[in-house]
Amino acid sequence: VYAMNNPSESILAKRRGYGALVSYNVPPYGRAGLYMELANLKELVEEYRSVEGGAEAELMEAILSTAQRAGMVSDVPITTSDGEVVDLDSVDIDEVPRDRLNEWVGDLSMYLVELQNRLFSSGLRKFG
Repeated sequence: VYAMNNPSESILAKRRGYGALVSYNVPPYGRAGLYMELANLKELVEEYRSVEGGAEAELMEAILSTAQRAGMVSDVPITTSDGEVVDLDSVDIDEVPRDRLNEWVGDLSMYLVELQNRLFSSGLRKFG
C-alpha cells in the first residue's frame, strides 16, 4: 500500500513493487498546540508583556524557572549584546540588562507561537 501525493511516482512504485494504490491522499494534519508547562509559560509571557509597574521582576523569575523546567532556555537562549549565550547557572539574572531580557521574552513568545502552530500527522486513513 502506497500513499503518495504525486500520481506519477505512485504508478512507478506500483509497477516496480507490484503494490496496490489505495489513495493519493496524505494522512490528515492537525495543529500541535501547547500543553502543560508550555501552555503555562505562554500565559506567563503574555502576562509579562502586558504588566506595568513593579511586578515585572517576579514574573521574569517565574518565566525563567518555567522555561528552564520546559527546556526552552536551550531552544531560545538568552544572549548578551555581543551575541554570547548567558549561562543562567553561573550568572545572576539581575546582571543581565532588562532590555536583553525583554528581547528574549519576545523571542520566546514567537517560538512558542511557532510550536503551537506546527502541523503534525493526526492519524492515518482507515481502510475497510
